[in-house]
Amino acid sequence: MPIVVPWLDYSAGQVEQLLASLLTRMMPTAQRIDGSGGDGGVDVQVPVVGGLHIYEIKRFADRLKPAQRRQIQESLLSAARSQSTMVAWTLVVPLDPTPGELEWFESQLQGLSPVPITWMGRTAIEAHLSAYDDLLRTFAPGSVETRALDLAVEALKGRPEGPRPLAGLQRVGVVPAPATSFEDRGGFFDDFSFGETVVLTGLGGVGKTQLAAGFIRDRGKNAAVVIWVTASSRDLVLGTYAEGARAVLGPQDSIEQAADRFLTWLAGTENIWLIVLDDVQTPADLRGLWPQGPSGRTVVTTRRRDAALAGYQRRIVDVDVFSAEQSARYLRSALRDQPALGDDIDGVAADLQGLPLALAQAAAFMLDRQLRCSEYRRRFADRRRRLSELLPEPEALPDQHRDTVATTWSLSMDAANQLAPVGVARPLMELLSVLEPDSISAGLMTADAARNWLSYAIWSATGSAGEIGAADIDTIADGLRTLHRLSLLRHDGDIVRVHALVQRVTREGLDAERRSSVVWAAADAVLEYWLRGGHAAKLDMTMRANVNALRRHDRGELTGSGGHKVLIFAGTRQGEAGDPRGAAEYFDDLLATSMPHSEPDHPDVLELRGHAARWRASAGDPASAISIHEALVHDFERRKGPDSVGTIVARANLAVCRARAGALTDGIHEMEQVLADCEQLFGPRNIHTFDARSLLAEMYGEAGAGEAALTMFAQLAADRLDALGPDHPDTLAAQGSHARWVAECGDRGAAIPLLQRLLDVRTRLLGPDHPDTLATRANLALALGESGDVEDAADNYGALLADSVRVMGPDHPKTLTVRNNYLLYNSLDMAPDDAANAWMDLIDDNARILGPRAPETLNSMHNFGEWLALAGHLDQATGWLQATLAGQTDVLGAEHPHTLATGAYLTRTQDAMTRQPPSVREE
Repeated sequence: MPIVVPWLDYSAGQVEQLLASLLTRMMPTAQRIDGSGGDGGVDVQVPVVGGLHIYEIKRFADRLKPAQRRQIQESLLSAARSQSTMVAWTLVVPLDPTPGELEWFESQLQGLSPVPITWMGRTAIEAHLSAYDDLLRTFAPGSVETRALDLAVEALKGRPEGPRPLAGLQRVGVVPAPATSFEDRGGFFDDFSFGETVVLTGLGGVGKTQLAAGFIRDRGKNAAVVIWVTASSRDLVLGTYAEGARAVLGPQDSIEQAADRFLTWLAGTENIWLIVLDDVQTPADLRGLWPQGPSGRTVVTTRRRDAALAGYQRRIVDVDVFSAEQSARYLRSALRDQPALGDDIDGVAADLQGLPLALAQAAAFMLDRQLRCSEYRRRFADRRRRLSELLPEPEALPDQHRDTVATTWSLSMDAANQLAPVGVARPLMELLSVLEPDSISAGLMTADAARNWLSYAIWSATGSAGEIGAADIDTIADGLRTLHRLSLLRHDGDIVRVHALVQRVTREGLDAERRSSVVWAAADAVLEYWLRGGHAAKLDMTMRANVNALRRHDRGELTGSGGHKVLIFAGTRQGEAGDPRGAAEYFDDLLATSMPHSEPDHPDVLELRGHAARWRASAGDPASAISIHEALVHDFERRKGPDSVGTIVARANLAVCRARAGALTDGIHEMEQVLADCEQLFGPRNIHTFDARSLLAEMYGEAGAGEAALTMFAQLAADRLDALGPDHPDTLAAQGSHARWVAECGDRGAAIPLLQRLLDVRTRLLGPDHPDTLATRANLALALGESGDVEDAADNYGALLADSVRVMGPDHPKTLTVRNNYLLYNSLDMAPDDAANAWMDLIDDNARILGPRAPETLNSMHNFGEWLALAGHLDQATGWLQATLAGQTDVLGAEHPHTLATGAYLTRTQDAMTRQPPSVREE
């Protein structure tokens, strides 16, 4: 029967500790997140297929108040922003939901989430706690529920653990001494019953041997027989078993017979025994040699993850690196006698990514050379230094280490490359070595670009690809699993994770030509996979991380003349995802990186300058953008002449920049000249002419000349249809603009069928989640609302908001626009406080993502002012509208239609205030 827990008697800390411990007990792979520095909306995370399942713990044990609902929503959105690999989210709260709370959770909250969400409530929690009642005594002592449990424990006192020991204790093999600054991580041997085997597996250097030795030190004093086996070969295992047989059974004949008799004795004895099989190289070495018996426990350490390691009463435990806190604690202990050296312990811990072996060897290196942590980090960051130059010499290794970090993994790589499919593991790891360690999609390795390069690499290494076959998808998948089996990477679902030091060792084994080939092939694979993958925010974040990794390892291969297109694509996607300032800085940095490898007037350099100017304008710095564009026009004219395509495009960009900076009249005049030159130089049906017509039509509309914009877009849609066909993206874009201006010019009923047909075509060609499809749905919803079908518009915006958050993420500019329009049609039906908070949240998010003076932020401020006026808060509405008008006048200009609209609405609001009776005036 489930335990009934008095949750309201517990503090918030007790509840969080109790529930976090319950989750980690239920799911061995669960990881508790230390929130001391901000947990990013995560209390516990569990690796699952495709990414992470995030658990958020709340103390709330009574009905949810609005403030508590807001806390839950903020935790969900924070997790969505900070956890790029999140695939599911669960609220863990000791409260079963009411129908109203469940409706809020499953509709409103789920609509804001990019992943499925679930509620683990009181009934489920208490049912699970009934199986782990010791947690209550640990984290909620003294409660009514734990007193009866304590009585039951008292009744069991005095019962001996396991069977009686031998009269004489027997020890075989040498248990390694504790590391100088041994870090007791705990938890690996919890619930370790007699008759069981724990297999510790993981990357070489994560401390498996030290964990096993710690287990012997803790439990060995109560055992009659303790055997430590260096199990790196079958012969060593047999020899140690034979020695064990002599210790417990007396003199023996052959080694094989002695080992067999020893295993038989283990299976039948009532005496407690412990055996460690350390550093098993292959499961085949233990065939027929696994210890079994009801009185013993066995620990196996190995880098392998083969299925053959599993079996009856065997538990596989994956040992990971130290946490950031454990790493820092280890280094402080190692450097305790030289505290002056520890000036940047956290930095060294981060650089070495928590690998215990690397931390120990780095600490020894710093002590030997009296290097401060900051100086060690400077050397570590120097790409000219090999890792071997940053670790002790083999004869100076600490803690009885047999090999350096580099040697440890080189041996593993040699072994992996000899496993089937032979010769695939090494080139696979070479490609992986230049990507982001924790954000590699397995699909990157099956892109055509990666498969072609791998085929070449296998052929060049073996002299013939025929023996292995082409690098098809199955071969690559098997190669990744081989590297996983040797613990050289983690391959969980679609994500591949490689320790950064493994990558560094791999890269240092490449000569200059091979390295260049690897970097370019990886960039090809990233671009291909990204283009094929769609527009999901999660994909963009992952791919941008991989591009940043490629740039860190680039030595001119990607940024020289003819720079790789993935670099441009990454910056563009960053700007489109709602970070124009970051995109401008990205292109500035990319330009600075490219200059040493290119001539100042190289077309690639000029293109980078154009991208930097474009995003600087979007980031709210039009003056700098105009200056850059003017210089670009001058440089193109000087290099290519006034009639070149590059010069024409630079002039068009300058005109657009002027218009968006508030100088609409100047921008229109310049664009009219660009269009005339395009028609003369390229002809009326050239793509550049079409683009100039589209930009000019948009400027006419922004300037208030809607009929002119409508006429131009109608003709442009017809011309593009004739020249490019019905399914071309430019044709569809022109049709969308035409439909928009049909609605803007007042014929909203005619716009609706145009938009519906466009939506059908884009859904068929691009799919329902493509940004162009979502944009068409937004325009259709707006047309429905403006035609009087307010209810349908509100419903459409609700569904569109959920899809936009799911596909593009909550911070994408297009998602923010949908939120704005959703509130326009729904906020008047919301509770006043909820509506006001929703508008304020939107304005804050716009300011945070796009900037406080961005046109989108100012537009939301205007809409909030209108809502306040309609809700009767005229004083507050006037204040918001005045602030909006000042911002629009400064950014867009006094004659911009948006500025004029805000001024007109402000005047009407102020007039309404003067007519308002004193009894209802706001104070």
